[in-house]
Amino acid sequence: MLAGLAAGFGLGLLRLDYYPIMEILSAFVRGRVRLSDGATSKDHDDVPACEHKLPNDVQAALAVLARRSPRSQEYRLDLHATDLRNAKLPHARFARAILSAADLRCADLREADLCGTNLKEAKLRDAQLDGAFYDAHT
Repeated sequence: MLAGLAAGFGLGLLRLDYYPIMEILSAFVRGRVRLSDGATSKDHDDVPACEHKLPNDVQAALAVLARRSPRSQEYRLDLHATDLRNAKLPHARFARAILSAADLRCADLREADLCGTNLKEAKLRDAQLDGAFYDAHT
């Protein structure tokens, strides 16, 4: 159902209030791929980071979150402590997002806007960051 909601919102078919949708999708992702306190992705499975496959509903929700409107960047997406290994997020609009302690190994973040993003303790090994935008606050 959530994948349908995400797809519908992404196509502009739903005209719901924008910020609650972003929070619902963020909470959904946090709930589905949350790293438990002190755990690493390795504790969850033995699949190498670059071979890890996110659940389809999580990737769909992330695709909608990544396309958020530039006007909405005062709202901070909260995806902290999530297992986003090998996520497909090229051109993501994640400015000011909270990605602290997220596992982003092997994630495709090419040309992503990461300005002001909280990446404290995030794992970025082998992430594709070509052309990504960041600043001194990242």
